Amino acid sequence: MRLLNRDDEVLDRDEVLNRNEVLNRNDEVLDRDDEVLDRDDEVLDRDDEVLDRDDEVLDRDEVLDRDEVLDRDEV
Repeated sequence: MRLLNRDDEVLDRDEVLNRNEVLNRNDEVLDRDDEVLDRDDEVLDRDDEVLDRDDEVLDRDEVLDRDEVLDRDEV
């Protein structure tokens, strides 16, 4: 009986250790996912910056085109 009880105790400990190990791995995976999401956010922010610059360039080009047309009209 004693041996059976000890075996049960060992199995219980192993089960707890395995669960903890799985939980730790899950936490690690979640941390990595968070890192990836953070990087994605950084990339999206950079993309937004690039789009903003593109808009600025387009706006400048539009103004230049208008000025050119106005200059032609004056001539």
